[in-house]
Amino acid sequence: MVQEWSEVVNSASSRLFWVEFNMKVKKTIRIRKENISELKKLECVESIEQNGRDILVRLNPEYTEGKQEAVRDEYLVQWGSGKWQRFGEAAFNHLYKNPAK
Repeated sequence: MVQEWSEVVNSASSRLFWVEFNMKVKKTIRIRKENISELKKLECVESIEQNGRDILVRLNPEYTEGKQEAVRDEYLVQWGSGKWQRFGEAAFNHLYKNPAK
């Protein structure tokens, strides 16, 4: 079955494939207590909530097309387009173990 390019781009796995292989990573930051001051400076961060050890970062919808909340020990990645994306540890490690050629 032949799919139109718009159908391929709109499927979740294809979007991730397109992002991983066609975009360059500009910046990364891990959500940790030690990084709160740096996180507050990012244009993509709408708010940060701390409750004991828990940290919740809410992303401005203008700067991401993905999930708009990230928690402690997850990573924020800025792509060449300027958009930000939240990654869990396993996905983040996979991103760097299998970089685009």
